[in-house]
Amino acid sequence: MIGHRVFLLVLAAPSSSAQSGTNSSSAQTGTCGSGYVGDGISCSDIDGCSGTDCGIGAACTDVAAPGIGYECACGAGYSGASTVNEAASCVDVDECAGGTDNCDANAACANTAGSYSCTCNSGYVGDGVSCADVDECADGTDNCDANAACTNIAGSFTCACNSGYVGDGVSCSDIDGCTGTDCGTGAACTDVAAPGTGYECTCATGYSGASTVDEAASCVDDDECADATDNCDANAACTNTAGSFTCACNSGYTGDGLSCQVPDEGATTPSPAPSPSGTLSRTSTLAYLFA
Repeated sequence: MIGHRVFLLVLAAPSSSAQSGTNSSSAQTGTCGSGYVGDGISCSDIDGCSGTDCGIGAACTDVAAPGIGYECACGAGYSGASTVNEAASCVDVDECAGGTDNCDANAACANTAGSYSCTCNSGYVGDGVSCADVDECADGTDNCDANAACTNIAGSFTCACNSGYVGDGVSCSDIDGCTGTDCGTGAACTDVAAPGTGYECTCATGYSGASTVDEAASCVDDDECADATDNCDANAACTNTAGSFTCACNSGYTGDGLSCQVPDEGATTPSPAPSPSGTLSRTSTLAYLFA
């Protein structure tokens, strides 16, 4: 029988340093590798941003292990160079001045630290990024006069007085057609009420003639004396005047012309003679009265 040889392969166990991983320089010595912190058995990345102030407008980023330290980079709304292990010098970006904002064309842009805000202009409504015109006339938020027409325009409105009225639209008053108007002798002027315009001339009492519109009237004086439309007393004389007449009692009559009487010639009573004492006694007075 032929014999068999047996070979034994012995595998060596891995070293403890190979089992420790990359975050440990030597687990046997209990120390963590570069960029890590711990007891060697448990190691974690050193946070370079902990307690770090990168300055206004800058954000901190930790340098990943095995590197160490931190990087400061200017955030959105700021500009400036990034720095390593020191604060950055960041300058605020004025998006409004630079035209990089997204405000609506009908909005105002206001720059803020690291950003900006948008506010719709007066007469518009929205969030500033999108603004719509406000129709003040339809909403009733205008201040036009009750006798004015409101017209909506972009961002505002206008007021115009209606026909027959005058003013700035916010305050309107009736146009007085009689102002500076001469209706002629014996005529009175009447304004045509708004919304109408102009004036009417009408012959006054004591005159006759047709009424006219927007022109002087031709009024003729009425002769009340000749027409016998006067109210003078039968014993008075009537005298026609422009637009009227006068009455005067005839000779031998007294009164105001509207009422005339014949004066009573025996109506005057003489005074009694005085008594020797200068006064009238009751007896002498009665004797005088009944004489």
